[in-house]
Amino acid sequence: MTITPERIAEMQRQLGLLTARMQRSAELMPEVSASDSEGSVRVSVAGDYSVTSIVFTNDWLDRISHQEVADAVMQATSAAYVEYMAKASVVRDEVAALPDSEFERPAAEAAEELAADPFLARINSDTPFEGTPRSLSALVDELTALSEVEIPADGAAAESEPRVNETGGTIFEVVPPVVLSLTSTQLTGCTVDSAWAIRQSGAALTAAFDEALVVAREAPSQTTAANPISGKAEELIAEAMQVFKNFRLP
Repeated sequence: MTITPERIAEMQRQLGLLTARMQRSAELMPEVSASDSEGSVRVSVAGDYSVTSIVFTNDWLDRISHQEVADAVMQATSAAYVEYMAKASVVRDEVAALPDSEFERPAAEAAEELAADPFLARINSDTPFEGTPRSLSALVDELTALSEVEIPADGAAAESEPRVNETGGTIFEVVPPVVLSLTSTQLTGCTVDSAWAIRQSGAALTAAFDEALVVAREAPSQTTAANPISGKAEELIAEAMQVFKNFRLP
């Protein structure tokens, strides 16, 4: 059996259908919200699994200690994700019952999308790979080694170093009172300056968390742009596709 361009096209079609079903599920997912056990903060999660808001009550300090703010946020976030998964299961079943015809895209639209993505275009191109493709086992070994390389987590804060001003004095970077960590869209960490928090109203805390969310969402793209691992992986995958195009089973 030969892995022909037609077979590759069918695999892409199936992947496109799966992606379309996932997108439809995200569109149909309602926003869910949940609070910590003391009701001091409420976290909302959108259909794409992203945290959209972290809202504190006006009497939050009567419900929790100023040292428990970060723990309360993570507890509310976990509760929101549990609520999300329960609703997502229902939505996925509804979308799975829909026929493929609901998700088929015109061939012209698919071709335009392919042409707009340099990596996909390279994989599907008939242009020979520059050089002799290696064996699949060699490529798998290199991809495995690549996957074991440690890279900074999405949203990880970079270490800042003191700077010197024009008069020779040291300028220290200001650390924000609220720092959030995101992996893609998921909230995975939260640190809060408790000495600062005790002086804040519910509205002020909410505003600070809104700002921290914006900063955390921007951080992953910067990490990805500076990450050389993804580029190397694309090179290996492109090489592997050249092997597959000429692969035959006995």
